[in-house]
Amino acid sequence: MHSSHSVRGSYDKPKCSASPPPGHSVEERLSLRQQAEERFAGLPASPSAVQQTQMPLAMQHLLHELQVHQIELEMQNDELRRAQNALDTAQARYFDVYEQAAVGYCTISGQGLITQANLTTASLVGVLRNRLMHRLLSEFIAREDRDIFYFFRQRLQDTQQPQSCELRLRKANKPAAWVRLEACERLPISA
Repeated sequence: MHSSHSVRGSYDKPKCSASPPPGHSVEERLSLRQQAEERFAGLPASPSAVQQTQMPLAMQHLLHELQVHQIELEMQNDELRRAQNALDTAQARYFDVYEQAAVGYCTISGQGLITQANLTTASLVGVLRNRLMHRLLSEFIAREDRDIFYFFRQRLQDTQQPQSCELRLRKANKPAAWVRLEACERLPISA
């Protein structure tokens, strides 16, 4: 992990003059610093410790700061890895729930194009899922119900509140089937 850690002694802890990273309070930043200092203090001294004690005090202090900062970065990296693993697990769960749902789910663009669809949606309209992508959802709605769909989308865009309606989906070589369509406006993800 660390090839050379040495120089033990008492140093004045630097004042935290830099602002903390985004999403971290000054208290969290100081806590990270304290944890890194504790880890550093628990590491065995390196063989070059004798040479380092012969360095000017300012260099010893700088070396100490760099070593503690390295530990802080490693701790942050460990935390980021844990967060990434948790996100990967949640995404895999979401994917399984979405794909294996007994209900048809799809995402449509502002222009009405299908951008995502699960297997149940593909089955409802009798088209392979990869052939659904970038097609208008209205193509699969019975002609006599397309006005219902148009006004449904208008209400959704105007109110930005969840909406529902009942209409018939067309399926190749089969009679149209009544379905309940529910939708909500996707909120933009802020950076």
